[in-house]
Amino acid sequence: MPSEFIVKKLGLQQGQEGYWFDNDGKLICFNLALEGYNTGLLLEKEALAKLLSDNQLALIWDIYIEKVANKELHEWRTVAEEKDGIIEVVNKYGEDTWKLNN
Repeated sequence: MPSEFIVKKLGLQQGQEGYWFDNDGKLICFNLALEGYNTGLLLEKEALAKLLSDNQLALIWDIYIEKVANKELHEWRTVAEEKDGIIEVVNKYGEDTWKLNN
């Protein structure tokens, strides 16, 4: 289910359970679980772009990577932002390494 913020800002109404439409009757978002996939909200790209632009917001990803090698756990974390169609790294944290018990 979309947040109250998304529903209000995009003027969405639920047509049937889990499917949300704009004032023109265009499907804007729906729960993927209703189509047989894992739970998640699929939001129409142009509607999302307008929502972000109109409210001076940006998409942010917190990317976490880990691997185990030579009995050590290695972790990396990166934060990336998408704005105006461009994705750039906002912050890149250094590698952390821990010895594993084994």
